[in-house]
Amino acid sequence: MNKISILMDRILNTYDNEYFVIIGKNGEGKSQLLLDIIKTISASDLHFKNVISVSTSAFDRFPLNVKTPKKYEPMTYSYVGVRGGASNNVLSLMSSVSTGFISKYVSSPRDLHRFSMVLEEIGFSTKFEYVYKLIVNPDGLYRQNMLIEDEYYIVDGDKRTKLDCTEEEFDEIRRFLNYVQSICDKNNNFRLSVNPRSNYLNDNNSMGNIGFFHYIFKMIPLGIVKLIDLRMEKYSKGVISLRRASSGEQCILLSLLGIAANITDNSIILIDEPEISLHPEWQQRYINLLMNTFEGFYNCKFIIATHSPLVVSNLKSSNCYIFPMSESEVINAKEYNNRSSDYQLAELFEFPGFQNEYIFRTAINLFAKIRANKYFDKEDKKTLERLSGFKYNLEKQDPNYDLINALENMKVMYG
Repeated sequence: MNKISILMDRILNTYDNEYFVIIGKNGEGKSQLLLDIIKTISASDLHFKNVISVSTSAFDRFPLNVKTPKKYEPMTYSYVGVRGGASNNVLSLMSSVSTGFISKYVSSPRDLHRFSMVLEEIGFSTKFEYVYKLIVNPDGLYRQNMLIEDEYYIVDGDKRTKLDCTEEEFDEIRRFLNYVQSICDKNNNFRLSVNPRSNYLNDNNSMGNIGFFHYIFKMIPLGIVKLIDLRMEKYSKGVISLRRASSGEQCILLSLLGIAANITDNSIILIDEPEISLHPEWQQRYINLLMNTFEGFYNCKFIIATHSPLVVSNLKSSNCYIFPMSESEVINAKEYNNRSSDYQLAELFEFPGFQNEYIFRTAINLFAKIRANKYFDKEDKKTLERLSGFKYNLEKQDPNYDLINALENMKVMYG
């Protein structure tokens, strides 16, 4: 049975929210497995028809868009990441999240409580402010009279971009630009203040409403406006620009908000290496943040590829699983959670590192026991066998290497 079949069989086994952590060395196929999941879901009649891909790396392999074969029910696919946007990675991620948020605000304003949950879980208030730049002035709109049907353009210097719109839509765009220009500052920037908890939107002229937000949503892909900053209120620091926040704060906040903007019941959420740029404290909290924030959804499967033992150690004992790429089965997390990083590195990641404390304690306890008893019982033999397996991943200069050698010599002596 191949890896994708093993994982999909387990995913389809229950309708509970579940968390699967994929671990393995570089080159063992973790990223490819995530891609295979997308392909499997898109080309099937499975009940999962909402897939979200999340990455804060500029080198992720997730597709930006996914087409569903015609014979299958269409799948909703959302990419939350830094590729395909502005040259600035943070702005790309902010724009990705912003688009999802605006879409959610327009389609389901009452469903925004989850944004409040995300923000409060990580120490932010529910008030935040989008800062946009107006790229195209009203003078940049151009109507070309044609014999059968007029054509509409955005003109920027020598560049002309054709608009696929009706006359009515063109007039709406012009009215939008005239209004936005009236509320812009001297740098052609304007602001939208949002409070998901109060379900109310304000622009900086106090005339905002959901209809205006809807226009913003339509103008972004046309290149008429672009997001340049996201300002948020942090309880411990006051208002901060997310562009100037720590890389860890940016990644944790934007990835969680990106999921919140797109998640529904029966979703597959694929997260590639969430530990990138995260302080160990945030790595340790990451799984709990996911669980606490999205526990109200039904039959959602979170599949996380990671190199972080801290992510693994904080999995729960129920509905959480580990899939080592070197194995052919999905393991219940209760066998490995709430253990030290050194334990995870040795037992799961096959990379114990130098002077691993877990290996040292295991070896020294066995050494003391054998020295006292002068023989190896059945359990001692199993422990030594496990230690000998670790030895192949240790440097010969590592004191643990010599300690395991000494135990192997004692085994020859005492049998």
